Amino acid sequence: GQLDVGDVVTRVGGACCQDLSKTFGEAIGMIRDSNDPLELELDDKQRGGGTACPYYLSQALAASADLVFAPYNYVLDPSVRSAMGISLEDAVVVLDEGHNVEDTLRECGSGKYGEVELCELLVALSYWTMTTRESSGESELCGDDGEPLSLGDVAHFLLLFLEKLVNFGRKRKTENFENHKGAKGAAAAISDYRRFRTPDNREFEILNSYWGPTGRGERGKPVGCFPFFTELGFSVDEMSKLQRYASEFERRVRSGLDARDRRNGLVDRLVELVDRFVGAHRNAEHYYIALVVVANGNLNYAAGGDTCEEARPRTGELHTKEPRSLGFALPRTATYPDRLPEVCFRCRTDGNGPVRHGNVCDGSTPRWEFVYRLELLTPEIFMRSLNDGCHTVVLASGSLAPISSLIGELGLLSAGHREVVGANAINAPKKEQRTGQVDPLSPVKPLENIADRLQMQPKPLEAGHVIDMAKQLLVFSVGYFPDGQEIKITYNNYKYDDFIVKLGRACATVVESVPSGGILVFLPSYTLLKKCVRAWTDPTCDVWDRLVRSKGKVIAEEGGGQGKFEQMKDDYDHTIKHSGSCVLLAVFRGKMSEGVSFNDDHARGVICVGLPLPNARDRAVLAKKDYNDEQRGLRGRTDLISGNNWYRQQAYRAIAQALGRCIRHEKDYGTVVLMDSRHCDDDAFSQRDAEGISRVHKELPGWIRPHVKNLAEAPGDGILLKKTLACGWDGMASKMKQFFDDAKAHCSQGSG
Repeated sequence: GQLDVGDVVTRVGGACCQDLSKTFGEAIGMIRDSNDPLELELDDKQRGGGTACPYYLSQALAASADLVFAPYNYVLDPSVRSAMGISLEDAVVVLDEGHNVEDTLRECGSGKYGEVELCELLVALSYWTMTTRESSGESELCGDDGEPLSLGDVAHFLLLFLEKLVNFGRKRKTENFENHKGAKGAAAAISDYRRFRTPDNREFEILNSYWGPTGRGERGKPVGCFPFFTELGFSVDEMSKLQRYASEFERRVRSGLDARDRRNGLVDRLVELVDRFVGAHRNAEHYYIALVVVANGNLNYAAGGDTCEEARPRTGELHTKEPRSLGFALPRTATYPDRLPEVCFRCRTDGNGPVRHGNVCDGSTPRWEFVYRLELLTPEIFMRSLNDGCHTVVLASGSLAPISSLIGELGLLSAGHREVVGANAINAPKKEQRTGQVDPLSPVKPLENIADRLQMQPKPLEAGHVIDMAKQLLVFSVGYFPDGQEIKITYNNYKYDDFIVKLGRACATVVESVPSGGILVFLPSYTLLKKCVRAWTDPTCDVWDRLVRSKGKVIAEEGGGQGKFEQMKDDYDHTIKHSGSCVLLAVFRGKMSEGVSFNDDHARGVICVGLPLPNARDRAVLAKKDYNDEQRGLRGRTDLISGNNWYRQQAYRAIAQALGRCIRHEKDYGTVVLMDSRHCDDDAFSQRDAEGISRVHKELPGWIRPHVKNLAEAPGDGILLKKTLACGWDGMASKMKQFFDDAKAHCSQGSG
């Protein structure tokens, strides 16, 4: 259980300290000095003694530590910090892999809540609502009449909120999806499933069930998800009470539950749900809420099937998720599902008779399940709470570029001066320099004072690499196949098999040109990866055979859990160790693209195929694009980039992570190939900025940005242009051999 400083420690690392009568607080130094593995036993008569839990042990040791390593959410999520008693006052917080901070902070305010889970919470609250004041006692909250509220009163208030969500969701699901005959109805979804084998986890939007940014606001104002709360009738007073009631409910219920009681999980989810909806109401213009529908368990069941073990006709793949049933509201049971729920003695009888909560909780197994998607669209809200409490926050990553948009997204500039930065947060002129006038409502300050906390002098650091880039990294973009056809990885192109075959042959040519070592090939999606594997392994295609002849083995990344990832990673490592070469086909944003160190021969080459743009039809992507445009147009947030630029930037952030797999230390070397015409330019001066960087490369990391060359369409083309690799496809192998011979010799100097 949880450790207290007064707990008596009887054993540390095998050394008995009972005779010393040391409390945990007194024994901390001995605990820190002991060798692993650490054995810690307590003499705790109330809890029966035993070995201390490692989780609570580390939590207790962290309280007096100078340096603490922790997962992101322990630091970034205010609710987690509060629950664990973590104080960041005057702390120096270093956030490694800082490119993930934007998404992580947004996730802190976001959530998904499905029909089955909401009904489970509804059943639990119905039970606590039935408790009387005599059995549950009074809470620390008072009602409108000034009288103390009981636990049942508090649970009843939460129940009414939850019941509104459930009833509204079911009504929308029935009327706007299950009974809808159009393209966004259940019949169309089932038809698509039978034709195209839609994945079981596919989300289907419910018609007219999106509340969020539109790019133009409502009557010239950004209202975000506020219309949702108006439509459901949630008043400002009700929402202001909600979080207080949830906190009181949590305090009262937890005090009576054992730590292993499964109801703790229900309380956690209830408190989180309330926290998310209250946060969305309080900051409505920065959120969107959408109602979507998913198949309950699997699409075979949603389409009318009775069992999830029925194999899919075309693929033979078995469904893996069973449909889930709704709970039973008391006194209903599996034997008596038609019983009426208990009459609520806290609700006044309306014109329709006694009020009974939980009518929908009848143990049925719906074909479709509605899900509330609630998403925060800016990390600024939670970054502000982190920034205000810490002494210093350091963001470190190899892929924070472009820095200006990061500053805007995190809201690091003072509100009155955001318009100054425009598209460039670091080098923008003062307002009087741009207009010749000073706005009296927004006095201009020196640029270094614009941000209260952001370090501006020296400006945020974009460091170079530790290697000699000219001698240890050959990086170039390829925009054309050997026959001159443009390489542009879009669905309109890769839906054709001959394009996939050409792409495979182009990759095989690059792989064959790298003399030895592992080659990582990153593709934009698992869908494209599977399509490539299927086409390249076809007996009529020579691509797979070429890859195997060149590097011995080809491994394709598969989706799945950590175990599957570890298995593939071990297979790749073993192959490199014993044969020296291998090809790994992976996806951007997959497990292989981030946090894995492919040193030396593990990655002598990285091929980045296409631009890994997010799904343009995904509701979260559309909402974020509209949010940025709305904030820029209606709030004057010129520190934010436009929605389209944000969308494009997501691809380059993913590419930056893949690029970082190649060079891992100062004696490493390799090649990087950007395979898509959108990575190329015509080497014209008009295509470059003041620093000579092409506009198509400006969103790449600073360490690689100036070094990208374009592969000439034919040998000798552009031979006088320094940003062109003049060898062309025909001379690629000899160019690669020369580079790798020189790079190996360079890195061998002084290493002995």
